[in-house]
Amino acid sequence: MPDTHGVNKINFGIMYPFSYGFAPRFKDLKERMKNLCGFRNLSHYKDMFFQPADKVNTKLIKSQWDNILRIFVSLALKTTSQSTIVRKLSSYSRKNKTKDALWEFNRIIMSIYLLEYIDSVELRRNVHKALNRGETYHSLKSAIFSADKGKFKVKTTLEQQIWSECSRLLCSAVIYYNSYILSELMKDLPENERAVFGKISPAAWNHINTFGIYIFSCNDEFNIDEIIKSLRNEIGSTLKARVDKNKTDSNGHSSKGQTPSSLQ
Repeated sequence: MPDTHGVNKINFGIMYPFSYGFAPRFKDLKERMKNLCGFRNLSHYKDMFFQPADKVNTKLIKSQWDNILRIFVSLALKTTSQSTIVRKLSSYSRKNKTKDALWEFNRIIMSIYLLEYIDSVELRRNVHKALNRGETYHSLKSAIFSADKGKFKVKTTLEQQIWSECSRLLCSAVIYYNSYILSELMKDLPENERAVFGKISPAAWNHINTFGIYIFSCNDEFNIDEIIKSLRNEIGSTLKARVDKNKTDSNGHSSKGQTPSSLQ
């Protein structure tokens, strides 16, 4: 789920036949609505709040549908990539009917998404959450990748690829570490006591030391159970303090709170 800059004239149309939901977040929604299209004459929509800018050229799409299907099959068989298709279609000096038809098909799917995006609060919320997760991951990868002031210590393309893959591996290790701890902490909690974890991302990295020298031959075992136990005690104290505060605010006087039994 990219932001507005991740949208081109082919994203929606290319992903549609593979049942992938391309769901970007639009910052320039008013400008995007100028690309809204419909299947009927524009006069049919004159009394509607959102009106299409023009009518879909269905005749063009039908005439080039076999060529469009060939593009879809090539993508399905992975004999080409989306970037290659966009580059080739955009390189034609003259107007290309297949390109124009694919662009037109893309407008149909994008128009449907635009209307759903405007109508559904839940869709907008989910798109925003997914985009934030992606940005959090990239922040983590950037922190690991740039730990040594962002300087490459490699020269060849292969070494650069290895450097990048190592960053991905370390990101996966951090996310697994965080996810495992969060899962263990939430495992025994009742539903109403899990809100404390609501804003914690598995890609959080402020507690991770990305600098220094690491020794992997140490014989000391890494006891993650002790870490979880310590965190459980801290969370129990936090929840107890929150219960005390809530009771004080609601009753107007202090009352003794109880540490959740699941964290005792």
